[in-house]
Amino acid sequence: MASSFHHTFKFDNTSLGGGSDDDIGKCPTIGAGKNYSKTFIMPSQARDFAFCAICSVCACKMTIEMSPDGVNWCDCVDAAQEACKDITCAVEPAGTCTCKVVSAPMMQYVRVILHDGTTSGGSCKVTVHWTTF
Repeated sequence: MASSFHHTFKFDNTSLGGGSDDDIGKCPTIGAGKNYSKTFIMPSQARDFAFCAICSVCACKMTIEMSPDGVNWCDCVDAAQEACKDITCAVEPAGTCTCKVVSAPMMQYVRVILHDGTTSGGSCKVTVHWTTF
């Protein structure tokens, strides 16, 4: 029987005026750098991934990376071998959830990067959802 799980990514927003262990990631504006989530270790039996972001104030871009060792990072790819980067997270209408389904194997370590917000003050709550069999 399959079970479903999720994880909310944590962000160190101290350089962007926030806390060091926040559930909501601040989105830097275009050209102002990137905000990396803390690394999450995926369970070994995890399958069928969906990364979702609910953003407020401005549209933001999300990039998903994976790593075999938590040190060396590469872009996640979906089933079509397309890189999971520069995913535009909409903000209208309010409460819009933008998701990227990754129907492909992933490495054990994952992180999300928020970047290129259209105006200052943007933030996103980012989650990953998966099933096990």
